[in-house]
Amino acid sequence: MINSTQADNKNQPIYNWVTETLGWYGVVAVVLAYALLSFKILNSDSLLFQGLNLTGAIV
Repeated sequence: MINSTQADNKNQPIYNWVTETLGWYGVVAVVLAYALLSFKILNSDSLLFQGLNLTGAIV
């Protein structure tokens, strides 16, 4: 018989992969937005810059 702890451990690798991927996306999005702004490729009022910052911060 499988108890709830064993069932939770079975889903743990998927949970770890999802959280790890989302965390990396957040870091890359914020750093990319900063780099594009610093190199004057984007303006601070552009939709892409705002979207990268917003999604990177939420994640």
